Amino acid sequence: MGPERDAHGDDGSPAAPHAPTVATVGDEGSWDRFAADARQQEAAASRAREGWLRQAAGDDATLSGTLLDLAERGAPVVLTLRSGRRHRVAIWRVASDCVAVRHDDGRVSWIALAAVAVIAGEPGGRALPVSTRRAESDVTFADVLSDLVADQATVALFVADMTDALRGRLVGGGRDVVRVATAGPTPEVVVAVQAVSEVVLVDSG
Repeated sequence: MGPERDAHGDDGSPAAPHAPTVATVGDEGSWDRFAADARQQEAAASRAREGWLRQAAGDDATLSGTLLDLAERGAPVVLTLRSGRRHRVAIWRVASDCVAVRHDDGRVSWIALAAVAVIAGEPGGRALPVSTRRAESDVTFADVLSDLVADQATVALFVADMTDALRGRLVGGGRDVVRVATAGPTPEVVVAVQAVSEVVLVDSG
């Protein structure tokens, strides 16, 4: 090896430091491709986060929440009940354990949430909402029936899994029963509130 040279100039003064050389990595096209890839990866990550949030919401979704969102949307849906009865309706009100719906002909029904089996949207319509909301109303199905009794309303009652309605006028009630005056051979019947799956207001059109 040759003799070491110190960091001085020819005149003995300190030599100016050399700036490090920065090598250019790729060209502008490379950076553009890198930026595009980064944007694609971020978009994919964002979609994954949205999917996870939807999945998390779906895990906590409630029937009441879906019905509340449908009531605000106002679009018709098809409800299939456990009895097999199907209704094309608009969701009108959602209470703690029942839902009020409007039929195409203007009639109003109150349906126990426990009687609802399937909710389907219209063909070609928007996807059904998935919501974790819960009904803020503390009104119960028993309260609804009690109010109808007070109005002496004429109704069609569907009990349990019956597909044929019990028609008549509500003439009285108690803690967990309602009395119905019918036009049949039996002038009056007593119905257990817990067994009622749906009540249709016959004169609500």
